[in-house]
Amino acid sequence: MKKRDSLLVFIGIGVIILLVWWAGIEETLNLLREVKLECFLLALLMQILATLAWAFRWRIFLKRAEVKVRIRDIIIATMVGIFANNLTPGARAGGEPARMYVITKKSNSGYGQVFATIMADRILDVIPVLLFTLVAFKYALSLKVKLLLSILSISTVVLLLIVVISLLISLNEVLAFRVLNKIAGLIKRIFPEKFAEIEETLE
Repeated sequence: MKKRDSLLVFIGIGVIILLVWWAGIEETLNLLREVKLECFLLALLMQILATLAWAFRWRIFLKRAEVKVRIRDIIIATMVGIFANNLTPGARAGGEPARMYVITKKSNSGYGQVFATIMADRILDVIPVLLFTLVAFKYALSLKVKLLLSILSISTVVLLLIVVISLLISLNEVLAFRVLNKIAGLIKRIFPEKFAEIEETLE
């Protein structure tokens, strides 16, 4: 193991210890003592299977994008992504860049090429969430709770918009570049001095 890898492992262990300390070491240990062993092992098995399924699904997209990388590295990148997601706020806010970085380094492919596979993977994630939201919406109709119906309605509309916009950007290269150019222009307006020297690179 390289010195840099060893350092990252120790940093990861340190972060986990800090999180456990922040949550309360005594409370965490008490919860672990109260958990039934068979339930804990079943949950652990399900998590392992879910992680492997996610890695093998992502491998399909990576193959289609002609990103040559070992399945072991894909599993490692997936686990790194899960770890980063647990540290950052929001849904997979830090895990996706972490996955992209690991696979790019392991495969010598471009960041854009790898990120395209992550985008496709994310779109697949939204579809089952949308289906469950629709099921929940149907159940909320039977309960006739106005607040719950309002929240689910907004969630359904937002998810549909995310799926449609993601598909449009993913399938239309011209549209994707227009969106990116607008984002780049906005960044240059906010930070004109910082991006003055790297404007061509940014474009």
